Parts: sequence; C-alpha cells; structure tokens
Amino acid sequence: MRRLLNWLERETGLISAWGRFWTQPLPPGVGWGHIFGALTLMTLVVLFITGGALMFYYSPTPDQAYASVQYIEHYLPAGQFIRALHYWAGRLIVPLIIIHILRVFFWGAYKRPRQMIWVTGVLLLLVVVGYGLTGYALPWDQKAYWGTVVRLKIAEGVPLVGPAAATFLRGGDTVGAVTLMRFFVIHVFVLSLLAFLLVAWHVFLFCRMMRRPP
Repeated sequence: MRRLLNWLERETGLISAWGRFWTQPLPPGVGWGHIFGALTLMTLVVLFITGGALMFYYSPTPDQAYASVQYIEHYLPAGQFIRALHYWAGRLIVPLIIIHILRVFFWGAYKRPRQMIWVTGVLLLLVVVGYGLTGYALPWDQKAYWGTVVRLKIAEGVPLVGPAAATFLRGGDTVGAVTLMRFFVIHVFVLSLLAFLLVAWHVFLFCRMMRRPP
C-alpha cells in the first residue's frame, strides 16, 4: 500500500495536493452558515457512489427495469439500503444546494470577484434538478411512467423549445422504450459528466479565491 501511495504521489502529486487542501486555514468569519456547500458536495459523492453500485444491477428496458429494481430491493444483499441511501440523498441535495445558493445571495458572496463561483453553483442546481427529473422515470412503475408522461406534457408547453425538447426526450410520439433509455443515458452519463466538471471548476475557483490575500 505504501508503494502504491508513493507511486501515486510521484506520478500525480495528488497526495500532497490533498494534504494542502485539507490543512488550508479557513478565512476569518467562517461559521456554521458556510457548511451547506460542503454538505452538498458530500451528498453528491454519496449519489455518485450509490448510483454507480445500482447501475451494475439496473436494466434500462421497459421489460426489465421494474424487475431489476425489485431484485435490488428484495434479493441483492444491502440492495435496499443502497437504493434508500441513493433515494434520500437525491431528496436531500435539492434543499441543501438551494440553501447554499440563498446564503451566498443574501450575504452578497456572488459579487465580483466571486461571480464565476456563483455561476457554477447555479448551473449545478440545474444539473441536480435534471437528476431528479430523469431519475424519477427509471423505476418504470405506474407512478414513474405516468409522472414522466405528465412532465413531458408540461415541458411541451414551454414556448419555442418545449415541443422539440419533449419530442427528443420521448423519442417519438409516446413514452416508451426509447424514452427510458434516453432518460437513463442523460441521468447516468450526461448529467454526471456535467456535474463532475462543474464541481471541479467550482472547487478550483473556491480554493483559488481562498488563497487570495484579503
């Protein structure tokens, strides 16, 4: 293990970089009101880990989606716990990120020179909402199916882009196999890539701002 860590440090510098990040002193005035950004990040990590575990056993087809969820719930060891953790982390992350954004707004921390940190935070909120909307369809039970139908009908009413976006997400005129596959791909790959890039950018900008003299 020691050799592996030494090799990782020698080739990437990640160990020392993590040590510098972990031991970096916080600016004056930091208190409990500042914890919501870190809580949001931790919740997102939980979502990534549990979502990756669930993906090994989930089948994104109308014939198998519900059955695979039932297998995870009732037969997979710790499957019910992992899915529940994923579900409740998904429920928790929305209010956490909203509280964080409101705190930044009302305290004026979005103003120059922190405006790009604010922009990446707002974009992350949109990604999190997208996670919720696409993940809702994946169990493919009656509630998920008809909820997706209603949501796409609502999206269709958005001026200009609504009809085209709804048609693309449905994959045709009706909700079916293509819809489920597209929601799965968006949920697992597209939004996860966007979330990773935005979080990395957000944390990088935040750490750079912390290193600036007051």
